[in-house]
Parts: sequence; structure tokens; C-alpha cells
Amino acid sequence: MVYGDRSKKGITLLENILALLITVLLISGLTQLFLLGPTQTKIANHRVSSLNLAQAKIEQLISLGYNGVVTASYNPAQQEAVTIDTADPNNALDDLSGIRETAVTGITNGKKIVVIVSWAEFNQQFSETAEKVIYKFD
Repeated sequence: MVYGDRSKKGITLLENILALLITVLLISGLTQLFLLGPTQTKIANHRVSSLNLAQAKIEQLISLGYNGVVTASYNPAQQEAVTIDTADPNNALDDLSGIRETAVTGITNGKKIVVIVSWAEFNQQFSETAEKVIYKFD
């Protein structure tokens, strides 16, 4: 008694299971990308906002003029609390608290301003640094 013609082509159960396994692995990988996307976007937005805060401090110091930026006032570095806001200014839920540290050091014929903004997010510590050198022209 013959139960089937083995010359017929078709997909075996093993091939079906293997194809299903590959599909599940691909879908799980794509799902992780979709889940991590918003988190990475928030971190990137906070990095941009912190750099804006650092740049604002540098511009504030530069507006004082060369003689207005006193090295002794920022040595050791001054720290101040800042709020890192990214999206909606009316939504306090997207705000983060951070520290802005400003240091001014004397260099040959100038002064170096370094501003570091740091914050904690998603159980990690982040920081962004902005630097500017100003020179005295006689």
C-alpha cells in the first residue's frame, strides 16, 4: 500500500516551522526598534536643549566683554540648577532638572569658557559640554 507520491514537490512541516521562526525573530527585532525609538528621540532632544543652555551661558558671559569675564569668579567652577525643557513649554512633565557648571580659565592672551550641563535620565547620567575661547584685542 502506497500512501503518497514522494515525487510531488511541496513545503514540509520542518520548512514551515523554520520560516515561522525566522519571521518571529525579524518581527521581534523590529518591535524593539519601535520601542527604543521614542526613548532615543527624547535623549537627543534633551541633548540639544542642554547644549542650548550651555551656549546661552557662554553668550551671556561674552556680552560682559573681555574684562567683565573675571577668571577668579569661576574658579572653582560655578554650579547652578537648570531645567531642561524640550517640547511643550506648557507641559512640565517633559522637563528635566540638571546642573550647569561654568568655569573660566586664563590662557595665553585670552580666557577659556567651559560650560557643562549634566542630567540624569533613564537610569543613566548624561552631559554636554560647550567651550569658547575669547581673546583680548588692544
